[in-house]
Amino acid sequence: MSQHYPWWPLRKGDQIVWLYNGLAVWPTIGRNMGFPDPDVAAATQLMLEMVTVMNDVDQCQVAMKAVTDWRNAVIYGPETNEIAPGSPVVTTPVRPTINGGFFEQLKRWRMQVMASKAYTEAIGEALGVIGAVKQNLNPMNAQPDFRVVTSEDYWVNFTGSMQGFDAVNVQYQRKGTAVWENIGFLTRTPGGLQISPATPGTSEMGVVRGIYVLKNEEVGNYSPLYPVTIS
Repeated sequence: MSQHYPWWPLRKGDQIVWLYNGLAVWPTIGRNMGFPDPDVAAATQLMLEMVTVMNDVDQCQVAMKAVTDWRNAVIYGPETNEIAPGSPVVTTPVRPTINGGFFEQLKRWRMQVMASKAYTEAIGEALGVIGAVKQNLNPMNAQPDFRVVTSEDYWVNFTGSMQGFDAVNVQYQRKGTAVWENIGFLTRTPGGLQISPATPGTSEMGVVRGIYVLKNEEVGNYSPLYPVTIS
């Protein structure tokens, strides 16, 4: 049996990418596996609620930083000839619509998926319910092979095997150009990277590719080219 890395990421940013990947692939995979529509919808809603809570808290933390800066400016800033400005608004997170204990529910869903007769290791990797496979390959012959999906705010998300390498250097080529831009490194999958469009606020087409990194050196061959539309 293949050895795998842990399925649930440690970093919060990677957890959100994991959830976005689940939201993108689970509805199709779940129905193909024979799960009833209500079960597919319930798991989808669970992942959506988790993303919403995580993002709302991030926004609150940014807002509280702004409130702290406002306090310092009002109290300890230089004296002015006008009334001090009001505090930045801190938005209250949206109340969830499902029962609490989200992660316990997510683990139960994972076990249900893995217990299904239709389950395969390939499905597990696509959903992220098992971590990437640990493999020992000749680095010179290694080539990344990913499933690539995009999500809002110009994110490109990757699932597939890291094959035991330290990272993947991901590059992006905008449509109509010949230039490959380094957009970041994946250190685990599922994982995601954000691309800045040439014109802020607009959608853009291009292709991404990746190459494995071992001990700070690129090794093996580039992955296939994956067309993406970011927005």
